[in-house]
Amino acid sequence: MKFSTAILAFASIALVSALPQPGQSDINEKNDLLPRGQNCAKRNFGCEKGSCWKKCGPSGSWCWLAYNGGAGDWVGCTSDANCENRPDAGCAAVGRDHGGCGC
Repeated sequence: MKFSTAILAFASIALVSALPQPGQSDINEKNDLLPRGQNCAKRNFGCEKGSCWKKCGPSGSWCWLAYNGGAGDWVGCTSDANCENRPDAGCAAVGRDHGGCGC
C-alpha cells in the first residue's frame, strides 16, 4: 500500500510539473499555431493557446508578443482581448526562437 501511494504521489508531481505555467504556453507549440510561410494574420491581434500575437506588417505578417520590448517573457492570455493594446510588450526579438515578424 505504501509503495502504490508513493507511485501515485510521484506521478501527480510529475504531471503537474509538466503542465505549462499560468499565462505561458509551451514554446514548442508555437510552431504548430500559425506556421510562418503558411498563414498570414487576418486580424490585428489574437490569443493562441495561451500566448499573444499581433499583426506587424501590411501583408499579414505577424509576431509573438514578449515583454521588455520583445526580449522578455512571452505575453500570456486567456482571450483575444488580453492581447489588444499592449504597450508593455513588443514583437519577439529577431535573434530568439520564434522571434521576428513574418508569415
